[in-house]
Amino acid sequence: MKQSDIIQFNAKNTLRAKKFYTDVFHTNNIGVNIVERDISQTEQLTVDIIDVPDIDFLLHKVKSNGGSITVPKIHIPSVGYLAYFVDTEGNIVGVVEKDHH
Repeated sequence: MKQSDIIQFNAKNTLRAKKFYTDVFHTNNIGVNIVERDISQTEQLTVDIIDVPDIDFLLHKVKSNGGSITVPKIHIPSVGYLAYFVDTEGNIVGVVEKDHH
């Protein structure tokens, strides 16, 4: 059994953020902790990259739930596909779909 990923995000509107992450990642084994805090993107010190089984499906869910794609899907040889999005609270998040060797 794969261990759950647990990721913490800052949010000005915790209810909106919780809905976004529940709707986008509901099929993944990811635990999300939302902390109420007004933080600008310039203060974000790290960018989480989340392993996902289907990057195209996830990016569609991001857009349909109010997020935006900042770096469209790109292929990285021997790694897989990588993309970045901004959530409803301004957090930048990366997603990767690993190549299956």
